[in-house]
Amino acid sequence: MLLSKSRSAPRAMSGQTEIANIVARLQSISRSLRFRYGWTLRPLALGAALRLMVFAAAVAGTRIIGLAGGAKYPNVLEIWLRNNAHWYTEIASNGYFNTRGLPLTANFFPLYPLSVSIVQHLTGPFSGDSYIAASLVVSWVAFLAACVLLFRLVSDRFGDQTAVLAVLLLGIFPFSFYFGAPYSEALYVA
Repeated sequence: MLLSKSRSAPRAMSGQTEIANIVARLQSISRSLRFRYGWTLRPLALGAALRLMVFAAAVAGTRIIGLAGGAKYPNVLEIWLRNNAHWYTEIASNGYFNTRGLPLTANFFPLYPLSVSIVQHLTGPFSGDSYIAASLVVSWVAFLAACVLLFRLVSDRFGDQTAVLAVLLLGIFPFSFYFGAPYSEALYVA
């Protein structure tokens, strides 16, 4: 009996030291990642803030116009389904065929609809407007990637202040509205 207790004590201590070694390695990896990729926080925060402001302004504007005109305004996601966004969600959901199986008469490159379809399969059961939500996710993630890449490109050459200004200008110029909408422009910028 005394012999079995003495054998289990070193095993317990070795298990604790093993766990402590694993935790130390994970902390070292975490510090390394923060040191190596900590610079991405500024462009990501700036890009996300810009997209959220544009999203909130679009929702508020649509509701004000809808209330003033007496028309019932659509839900938050359907306001983004305009012009080519309809085609992209149609291609992502049905491929290059319409609901009756006939080929579409519009031609669009397949990278954006394919990306939307992949994201939709990951988020589909959680949303009623899953293709619209997936297309917004793809556009936003691509825009944030473009912000990080632009920041890094400008920062290496001109410094951090100029890089922040470049990301800010990318996000506020008038046509940047399309970088957050369900269009392929954000993916092409990235």
